[in-house]
Amino acid sequence: MSGAEWPQTGGPESGKKKSKGLLPVLLLLLLACGIFAGAVLYLGGPQEALNLIGLGAAPPAGRAGATTTSSTPDPASSETTDPVEASGELNLPPGVSEDLAKRMYVEQIQSQANLRKLADGDLTLIKVTSVELNKRKTAGAVFMKAFFSDGTSAPGVMQMVYRGDNWYIMSVTGLSDQSVYGSAKTVQRGTIEEGKQHDKKVIRESGIEVFDVGVMNTMLAEQRANQEVVRALLGKKYSRMEFGDPLEGSGTTTVPSKATGKKVDPLDAEAALIEKTVDDSDYIFLASFRMVEK
Repeated sequence: MSGAEWPQTGGPESGKKKSKGLLPVLLLLLLACGIFAGAVLYLGGPQEALNLIGLGAAPPAGRAGATTTSSTPDPASSETTDPVEASGELNLPPGVSEDLAKRMYVEQIQSQANLRKLADGDLTLIKVTSVELNKRKTAGAVFMKAFFSDGTSAPGVMQMVYRGDNWYIMSVTGLSDQSVYGSAKTVQRGTIEEGKQHDKKVIRESGIEVFDVGVMNTMLAEQRANQEVVRALLGKKYSRMEFGDPLEGSGTTTVPSKATGKKVDPLDAEAALIEKTVDDSDYIFLASFRMVEK
């Protein structure tokens, strides 16, 4: 016998008996296949049919069923939250920190009553009464008396800080007492002490959480580029500034002004204001006092 041949295990009779015994087995096999095919159609696939009889792969831990689902969340069901700050990158000039920029934004919002009087044409004249600088000359205040269109007046102060060889206007607040009346009575009050508080404390105590980066960038860039008027006021060159009728633009207002002093030529200038709705509130921001060439 060669290794390539299968051994004979029975004669012809034995083979006939075996072929007769295979017929029931084939019938059962065909019946089982029919049942499995029906299960495949009913359950939706062969894997589900195998799972039914215990031959399929076990479902992952923590899953009750065998059907798999994608782990990628549905974009429509993903939750989103609005940013605290308006989108964009804050462009900080040399020497100006993010906290200082935010403090400028906060203090201008807190100066709304006074800035709105300027934007509405209610403020007609300011007379500079005194100028103060701190010992390090990193902060200054221009004290003034403001006159309004209804004939009333009230004292006030414009506070500034010095960073990176430039002056930046932080706020314009009123110092009125309870004896005043008319337009002067509605000025927003403040004190010089506000300028000495730490930036973070001012921001925290304001409760303001939404900062418009575009407004902040405009204020910083405008004030850095327009230093002549504020330097002249701090240098006591001009003792008064008259304001004309406001000129409204698209989201902006400019108020023409003329600064005068005893020993200097008059200076033509204008107050550049930004009008912006932030967090459902309308605000006026003082971008800069700038010279006007005539």
